[in-house]
Amino acid sequence: MEKNLEHTLKKKNQWKGIISLILCILLITLFIMQNEDQRFFDVLKPRCIINSYEDIQKCKKENHYVTVNTDTVYTTNYVYEENGITTAYFVDVDIDGMSLITIVGKKEAETTLNGDGPYHINGKLEKFQDQGMIDGYYGIIEDYLDSADEEISENDILNTVLPIQLNNYTGHRSSEFLAIFLYTILIGGSAYFTFKYFYLSKNIRKSKNLKYLTDQEIEKANQEYQGSKFTLKNKSVKVTDHFIFQTSATNIQVIKIEDIIWIYERSIRQYGFEINRPLIVTSIHKKEYVLPLDQLGKEKLLDTILDKNNDVLVGYTIENRKEYKKRITQKKAL
Repeated sequence: MEKNLEHTLKKKNQWKGIISLILCILLITLFIMQNEDQRFFDVLKPRCIINSYEDIQKCKKENHYVTVNTDTVYTTNYVYEENGITTAYFVDVDIDGMSLITIVGKKEAETTLNGDGPYHINGKLEKFQDQGMIDGYYGIIEDYLDSADEEISENDILNTVLPIQLNNYTGHRSSEFLAIFLYTILIGGSAYFTFKYFYLSKNIRKSKNLKYLTDQEIEKANQEYQGSKFTLKNKSVKVTDHFIFQTSATNIQVIKIEDIIWIYERSIRQYGFEINRPLIVTSIHKKEYVLPLDQLGKEKLLDTILDKNNDVLVGYTIENRKEYKKRITQKKAL
């Protein structure tokens, strides 16, 4: 014997609520973990201003989106290429005699290098992650070491090149804005569905599954779903005297046979070949249900529907489509 319909719907909503809650917790955890590394909320702050070496240390803690102000920018022999095309330059930004290796978009780099100071460069303080950027950074250091005078030790040179870099080329705030936006949507959505499904599990008669049924009809649906008298019963479709129950792992659609106004088969094709031909049942409420049945199941269902509702439209024709729209319009006018 089947369990009570409302009890089954309650359990399904509880499981969907639990799944949504787990997803919400996972997303919040992932956001917190990523935020610790990437500091998403830095995008919501004003850029940190760097005028000195001490400012770099401060900005590393406060906000890695910065504006660097300097009077001196040196060119290097290194460029950044994508698909063999130069898209950015590596420059050496002087900060209190220290070298802040910076990658700058090609157009901005050309404007900067051809102009007079002071210079103002926006970007993201980071350690380069892209291999091409890493190679450029270490290539510049190697060049500095190779061209050094004997009076200057390697340690002196290494100590003047800052271990952090400035990314003006790809270090834009848009990626963090997008991340915050997506996480907000995903976390908000999962939280919404968590609340929705737990609420519906407590107030099951307010669910859309039973939306078009009166309390008396819900009681009748409960009795017929729980009973043993089924005109048709398989894994996904159960048919009683007055209702069709379309079941899945997460839901049960309840269709009142009296509300059905049109039934037809739909051909689903892939690469020109028919791969499926489900039965489509439409109701007076402009709801469409796709019922996966074999030919015998379709015939049994059609016989049951016509026995209870001989006014139903059968088959996909232009005339039936027009009549379907006409009946929907008449229903709305009531």
